[in-house]
Amino acid sequence: MTLKTSHPLPGFYKVAHYIRLSDETRIWRSPRGDPSVLQLMVGTWKLLEPEHPKLVISFSGDEERFSLEGAKKKTFMAGLIRTVESTDAWLLTDGSDAGISKVVGQTVNEMQTTTKTDGRLMPYIKCIGVASYGSCRNKDSLVNAEEEIESEQKHFYDVTRTSGRQARIALNGDHTHFLLVDDGFHNSLASADSFRSRLEEAIQKTMPEGLDIPVVMLLLDGSLRAIDRCLKALRRRVPVVVVQGSGRAADLLAEAVHNHDDTRSEDAALKEILSKVPIYIDDLDDHKHMECAKKVLECCKTGNKITVYDIDHDSNMDKAILSALLTGTADPEDELQLAFEWDRADVAESSIFPQIDDNADLSGIMKQALREEKTDFVDLLISWGFDISKFLTMEELRGLYNLVVCGRKKAFSVVHLFSIGLSLVGINLLISFFIVIFFCRIMYIVLTLSMEYTSFVGVYLGCMVTTGLLHIFNLFSGYIVFKDVTCGEPKVHLKMLLRHTSEEDKITLSDVDKLLKKVVGAHVHYLYRDTNKTKEFSSSLMGVHFEDPYMELFIWAILTRRNKLADFLWELTSFPLSSALVATCIYNGILASLTDTDLKRESQAMKDMFEEKAIEISDLGYRKSYNNALGLLQQRHSRWGGLDILELAMVGQDMRFVSSPSARADEIQRWKSVRKKFWTRIAYRMLLFVAHCLLVLFNLDETPTFLEGILAIIVTSEAIEKMIQMAQTTYHVGNSAWHWYDIGLLVVFLSAFVLRCLPFLPDFGYVLYAVGAPLFSLRLLRFLYVWPRLGSKILIFVYMVPRMVEFLVFLLVFVLGYGIATRVLVSHTCRNREYLNFNFKSFSDFISEVIFFPYWQMFGELQLDSLEAANRTTCKGEKGQWRWLTSCEPCEEVVDSAQPIIYDFFAKGLLALYLLIANVLLLNLIIAIFTTIYEHVQNRSIEHWNFEMHRLTREYENKPVLPPPFGLLAYVWRAAVQTLCHASRKALDPAEVEVCDETDVWLSQFERQQLRSYNLMRKMEGETSLENTLLRLNKMIESLPSLINRGLRRDDPATVQRPQTMASNFLNFHVKPGSQYDRFGAKSELLSQYIETQITGKSFVDHSLSAYSVQDPTKGLSDVVGKSFGILKQMALEVNFLHTNLYRSLTRQENSQRRQDLMLDEMARDVQKAKSDIQQVINVMLEMVGDEMRKNEKKRKSNSDN
Repeated sequence: MTLKTSHPLPGFYKVAHYIRLSDETRIWRSPRGDPSVLQLMVGTWKLLEPEHPKLVISFSGDEERFSLEGAKKKTFMAGLIRTVESTDAWLLTDGSDAGISKVVGQTVNEMQTTTKTDGRLMPYIKCIGVASYGSCRNKDSLVNAEEEIESEQKHFYDVTRTSGRQARIALNGDHTHFLLVDDGFHNSLASADSFRSRLEEAIQKTMPEGLDIPVVMLLLDGSLRAIDRCLKALRRRVPVVVVQGSGRAADLLAEAVHNHDDTRSEDAALKEILSKVPIYIDDLDDHKHMECAKKVLECCKTGNKITVYDIDHDSNMDKAILSALLTGTADPEDELQLAFEWDRADVAESSIFPQIDDNADLSGIMKQALREEKTDFVDLLISWGFDISKFLTMEELRGLYNLVVCGRKKAFSVVHLFSIGLSLVGINLLISFFIVIFFCRIMYIVLTLSMEYTSFVGVYLGCMVTTGLLHIFNLFSGYIVFKDVTCGEPKVHLKMLLRHTSEEDKITLSDVDKLLKKVVGAHVHYLYRDTNKTKEFSSSLMGVHFEDPYMELFIWAILTRRNKLADFLWELTSFPLSSALVATCIYNGILASLTDTDLKRESQAMKDMFEEKAIEISDLGYRKSYNNALGLLQQRHSRWGGLDILELAMVGQDMRFVSSPSARADEIQRWKSVRKKFWTRIAYRMLLFVAHCLLVLFNLDETPTFLEGILAIIVTSEAIEKMIQMAQTTYHVGNSAWHWYDIGLLVVFLSAFVLRCLPFLPDFGYVLYAVGAPLFSLRLLRFLYVWPRLGSKILIFVYMVPRMVEFLVFLLVFVLGYGIATRVLVSHTCRNREYLNFNFKSFSDFISEVIFFPYWQMFGELQLDSLEAANRTTCKGEKGQWRWLTSCEPCEEVVDSAQPIIYDFFAKGLLALYLLIANVLLLNLIIAIFTTIYEHVQNRSIEHWNFEMHRLTREYENKPVLPPPFGLLAYVWRAAVQTLCHASRKALDPAEVEVCDETDVWLSQFERQQLRSYNLMRKMEGETSLENTLLRLNKMIESLPSLINRGLRRDDPATVQRPQTMASNFLNFHVKPGSQYDRFGAKSELLSQYIETQITGKSFVDHSLSAYSVQDPTKGLSDVVGKSFGILKQMALEVNFLHTNLYRSLTRQENSQRRQDLMLDEMARDVQKAKSDIQQVINVMLEMVGDEMRKNEKKRKSNSDN
């Protein structure tokens, strides 16, 4: 059955399942499937779905008086949430709406979610309450009055209403399931406790009788009943976690376990525990004191199953629960698997790995850690000597790439979608055509208008052309979106990059090799050549290992979107600087194929992160050693096609890295060597431009001239040089937009020369020569990059050109639609048919009328006279007749000849609408696009300029000094020298090989040293950050009251009143009349010691547990005041430290403000100095005045005496 409990929001209720059963109901499952509690939980309630729990947490504590507030509550809830999230644990309480059950319910309410299983919603977190039915408040609402019981029948349960005798407990609405145990008595809790103990035993029992789920008991606060529960659990070998600091029984048991010594006699231990029982548990009589002490002592004898968790000092409650589960486990590998499932590498390192045999096979754990991206375990395994080079074979790496982690997704192909798009557009046009014809025919009949309704059809067709083109564009853009709609898992993401459309297609290393070649530009590795799609490998490849396994795993982590693992593996690669830039290349290549916003944002963030790492390492090396830093940048890597660091940065579009100090130093060094080539090429380009202008302006004839032939030879040699240069450089490094511009320029000029040589196409040659003139002129902009101000403006212009082309395509859609509609209205069908003569003049006239005419209207050339409609002539015998094709023959007898006014009206209306869209909407759109580009480039103008300058330097570095056609001789000479050297090549001198290897080793060591410096710097920044310091101080302040309470709680055994808060310790502390000053002095000393130790971080030892020494209260007060002054001084130092860090962070971020502050300080010093100088002058003047006055006084006295 199901009950509904009240919800804080009006009109909402929380639903929970419940069952009323006898305390003797069968709990164990039977092979025959007899009814039992476990069968109900598994079969009916489906508690094992959707995830099988790895743990059951049973809570024991005070059901009425317990409460957690402040930092303790936050710590408890955070630890419980982490535990449930990592283990899908069940939570087992007494189900009441008070005490520990209420706190657990509040925690569940914070993190509860629902999941859909078999078509029904289920709570993800299972919180089960085992309560006594006789003690439930308002239990009459839980009774079914009908004879037939339905499992889905709902009952409303109100926790505020009572019925009958006053009941002890009310059910908590945040629980999901209730087991209401009925033993026939009212307010009896013993049967529910016994039933709950048997349930815990059945849950942890092995299958098929039990569920084989481990159980852990958590003790918070509590009284004798809670200790009794813990004792029963320990007898059943259930581990117990005692939360020290939660109060009462928990603190008593924690202290007893801490002080327990097996060598002491049982009577002495019992006496010591008995003396502390009244201090911690204040609601027991003398008889219960002894019973409680005996049970605590018995619990201490099984101390290996008790784990004490200090909630005041430790925030990792999940670690304590895991440690409790590990106590008594025989197999260390099983313990390691359990720690792995909980993702607690710290527990595995401290408790499990010292017990693992050195020869143990941990490859399964490593593979699982890599798959689930648990970097802490990967780091732990490597630090404990796991040999990753033996683990990672070709077969293992290919298996990692083919991990099945996501379902099948259907992908559309380009051809399929294109056909669908054309079909949809065609159907749309056809249906719309017949609808408009039918509509116009009806209008013709009704209104009996003497006009050709087919003209409206033409107008509509003009609009439909626009709509159809937009449909095609939308479908193609939809194709890109469809390709990117994936579930976001690693394997599907990689298959999308590889363009694999079938889930059965296995990913091979050759596929990864092709992808790396595409995004990086080059990739050379002999092990990435497996083209076999099956899983079987030849025996020769089974045991092949990689030279740098961390680099292979690093690439795998990037391609499968394991970003956290990629960040960790990067530090372990052999060449971290080049690895970081390779990562930027991969992410930059991935960005070009993504349309999903989240994936693009994620890839961009990872690219920026690795670029920042590369900048930090190169800058550290540059500050330490100039030569070594440049050596690192110039070191070529054979795996990436011989590219060096800066070439990789250019492939990845890492503009910030290219603008770093070390990269700028390398660029300056290279620019010095290519400066002569650069100015030579400028002179060549200027002469070529002048020669072309002289040719097209003053020397063009019907037949080609010698000057034209010479220019053709020069341009042909330049084209050959350009092809050689593009073949020798990596596509992503050397081929910028200017390379394609040069290719277009050369093609235009050579095509013009060829057409001029053909006698039947000379006019086209003239046109191409004319087009070549502005192309030659704009080519000179390339040389203006060397000036930063002009270079940034040219970059803005270059970046705007592609956006302008896209805008023109978009504009063409509207221009074409308006142009067709206008021609239909103002031009007769017979005149339009003249455009179908299939000659160049007809074609040019058609383009002028349909495209150029609307285009000029955008700029004010309206030509309204041309929008007047032509006369419509109707011949006798043709009016009202349907025919296949309109006749354009002259009429023998004219029935009607008039100029339709409605055509003029609609033509001018279309013009108004077209100008509104074109001049307002589209014009503002292109302005917004250009503004965005300008702001983007202008904000990073220096970075863009440095990037293009480096590309320009690299371009001229490989060019010969002599311009075309003489440059070809230089290439021929280079080829001859390389051929001769290859033919006469001898074995290298071993000394030379050793020098090269020694240089590479030295650079590698230097690179690793900078990586260590980078990690150390990042660690120091993290430890000394303002946020971490504030967090430590806040945590210390929040934990002070509870820590002081614990210190003050160790009072005289005769005191039975347990202090609750620090305020009650001093203001409401009840003592015997004769010992007030003694107790006050002792507590003052204890408080001052404890606060001092908590602030300074020293260990606190209370030497006054059994007796208090009599002290002078005045002395105690003076000590408190003195030590309080020391505490305040320490806090002042902390605040000063925070202020210093804050000031440093602000000054690092605002250098300009710092300079202003320095200037202001200097001005203040000058003012102060001037003030002191003025004061000195004033003092001197005052002294002079005083001396003068004294002299005058003496004179008066002498005169008066005389």
